[in-house]
Amino acid sequence: MTSLPRLVPRARNFVVILQKGFSSSPASFSGHNRWSKISHHKDAEDVKKSKLFSKAAHEIATAVKTGGSVDPNVNLALAVALRRAKVNGVPKDNISAALSRVHPSRQSATQLVVYEALGPAQTALIIECETDNTNRTIKNIQKTLRDHGSRIAPVRFMFSRVGRIVVKPRDGAQVQDVWDAAIEAGAEDVNTNPDESTREVEVLTSATELNSVSNVLSSPPHAHNIVAMELAYLPSTEPQEEGQIPEDDAALLKRLTDALEDDPDCVRVWTT
Repeated sequence: MTSLPRLVPRARNFVVILQKGFSSSPASFSGHNRWSKISHHKDAEDVKKSKLFSKAAHEIATAVKTGGSVDPNVNLALAVALRRAKVNGVPKDNISAALSRVHPSRQSATQLVVYEALGPAQTALIIECETDNTNRTIKNIQKTLRDHGSRIAPVRFMFSRVGRIVVKPRDGAQVQDVWDAAIEAGAEDVNTNPDESTREVEVLTSATELNSVSNVLSSPPHAHNIVAMELAYLPSTEPQEEGQIPEDDAALLKRLTDALEDDPDCVRVWTT
């Protein structure tokens, strides 16, 4: 008979490999049988979706605070956040709930808090969280840091708070057109995605100019496509490249950032 699909773990995802052939082995009903694996896979997918929905809610809330309006017709940051949420499959009910929580008529119970830390190989981290209980959040963040040989430390001076916009040229336009428009609008830096097939351009602005530069790029006569826009923490100096950190420390840093991002209150981790 045809054997059942075998689930093979790879990183955090699972791949179904269909095997054809004949088997006379009896079916196993132990704790590690096919059904327990499917259940584990479903649980992992549920966690992944929950994190995605939480991140979308945070992006919507941040966009409202950045743009100052819950109307996407006048708040470009919110329009981009809503578009990203829909593309990522966030249900309409979740989007409506996120908008409702940040409406001016309601007082949000959550607040954005930022923690600074020093990780493996003296890597600086900025940890952005959204929480309704700061005592719980800081305890969880500190424990995660300790478990990975890291600690709270003042490192914000190693980062710059900037506006970051990812832009695609409008139909018929060239990447150079985005460069020219961005510089004219007051961008501080412009970079092209190394993968030229994406035709994406990264535009960096001061934190206060994020909205104005985005509006210039997306409005006529330029009318380029805004793929993403956010307030980011970027290293003040050249970021550490792969190979500069010892392999063991790099692996520990990866486990640390994964563990931090698994915390339901954590929405973003930035590193030098």
